[in-house]
Amino acid sequence: MRAIHVVDHSGPETALRLVDTARPPQLAPLFSDEMPVRIAVHAAGVTYPDLLHTEGKYQEQPELPFVPGAEVSGTVIAAPSESGLAPGDAVAAYCHHGGWAEEVLAPASLTYTLPAGMDHDAGAAMVSNYHTAYAALVLRGGLTAGERVLVHGAAGGLGSAIVQLASALGAEVLAVVSSSAKAEYARACGARAVFRVGDEWRRQIKESFPEGVQMVLDPVGGSARSVDSLRVLAQGGRYVVLGFTSGEISQIPANRLLLRNLTAVGVAWGDLTFGRQGVNASIHEKLEPFFTDGRLSPLVSDRFELQDAAAALKKMASRDVIGRVVLLVR
Repeated sequence: MRAIHVVDHSGPETALRLVDTARPPQLAPLFSDEMPVRIAVHAAGVTYPDLLHTEGKYQEQPELPFVPGAEVSGTVIAAPSESGLAPGDAVAAYCHHGGWAEEVLAPASLTYTLPAGMDHDAGAAMVSNYHTAYAALVLRGGLTAGERVLVHGAAGGLGSAIVQLASALGAEVLAVVSSSAKAEYARACGARAVFRVGDEWRRQIKESFPEGVQMVLDPVGGSARSVDSLRVLAQGGRYVVLGFTSGEISQIPANRLLLRNLTAVGVAWGDLTFGRQGVNASIHEKLEPFFTDGRLSPLVSDRFELQDAAAALKKMASRDVIGRVVLLVR
């Protein structure tokens, strides 16, 4: 089968090879105790960690060479009877690694039937972002309907998923983005008000919403952004950390937490749910109605053929992406 290998850590333009390799013999070690589903891949998601893998900068580095790609959409080839899936089913799945290939094994607990009307391109962007959004907003952030939340990076794959889900759950959503095009998309996702990074967003939010926000969700990071985020939180507010796509790990001043009884919360979706099949099932059960009625809808803005994976990562590195990037495999 065709697949992409990461062969070294020299960066996205030189670290990738299109190869002809054997079908995957086993699940990623992370899921070794789970039931495997074999999937013919139609589309595979491209994520920021994929970019970091080619540079040797991600916190977890598989032994080289390996097939990257954490999530896919495709057709079931074979599945355990107890999974409820059958050959020919259209599914979306999280596989951790191995998705940039014509076939992949995914754990049954993270393989879901595609919602009616969703195509495979969007399916490749369905699982990790929206499950992470639910974990951040509900399981870790404790969102209550009617609360005001601020979302950084609100037009990216994860940020837009958070905006959509927070809006669907009854929150008042504010968004911070870096361009007018991203602002337009954040509004379409459900943001009531949108602020630009270069336009003194903290001051504008304080002026427009002097009572503050109850929760800030931040997948971007950087110390300056973190401090400003703490400053716009209301008394007892929560600062939810989801990642550092800015490339800078935030340093949070503890005195800011102390002064107004603020809480800083980390969200690692994998650590929270992998190996806990009941948690995964519960999250998807809560999300499924929103996918069905269209309130949750992944946007795929850029599509690349499998052999053009390096160009897809270059697009990710540009930080110009609105929504998600996918590789078209079959």
